[in-house]
Amino acid sequence: MTEKYTNHEPFWMDEPNPYYHPKSNSATKRDVSWWFSKAIIAYTIFFVLLWFGLLIIFAINVPVLWIVVVLLAIAVLLPLFLRRIGKTKLANVTRIQQQAREKTRSDYLGSAIHIAGHPLLQVNQPVVLGLKEFELSIYSYDSSTPIDIIPVNSIIDVSPVVYDDEYIPHVGVIDNTAQALQISVKRNNFDFVCSFRRMYKMRPIEWYHSIQKTRITEKAISIGKQ
Repeated sequence: MTEKYTNHEPFWMDEPNPYYHPKSNSATKRDVSWWFSKAIIAYTIFFVLLWFGLLIIFAINVPVLWIVVVLLAIAVLLPLFLRRIGKTKLANVTRIQQQAREKTRSDYLGSAIHIAGHPLLQVNQPVVLGLKEFELSIYSYDSSTPIDIIPVNSIIDVSPVVYDDEYIPHVGVIDNTAQALQISVKRNNFDFVCSFRRMYKMRPIEWYHSIQKTRITEKAISIGKQ
């Protein structure tokens, strides 16, 4: 039975800014710029609170200044409120992604947009890719039941794709700047080539390395059994 989450939580969600990875505390505390930025923030807070207090004192005698006090309070509190909402959303996304890992038990898991080529997917369809042992599974954002499972021994070739300044694709260029991934699959009596772009959590070059490593491992095990 296909498991869906249309009435509750989705199977997968992307972070608001998937490629942002803040430095750990142990790293940032040794950074001089971190201390400088904290000092600037502290000075700004002190300056704003000072002016806020003075405005309240003057507003007691000049009621029209209460308008300025209210506007200043909104200017100070609104960013804090939006930041709190952002943290709450990020915590929810992290929890949903962790649930997806637990459900699929994938060694590698991340989202992508299917450009074209896979017979079971639509053009520009958002999907979730999961690599577990020797299988590459493709999920929708709504269900933990795979749309398709591709055994790595059926993958003929996997190649990163780099686009130049004129947006011309160059297939097979092994570079960190790769923007897409192309996978060639041999299935039963036909072959197909599908491509994926906008890959989050794992970049195209990371997917390339992981799939290639799995293919080599699976082939070595097969040869050892012969």
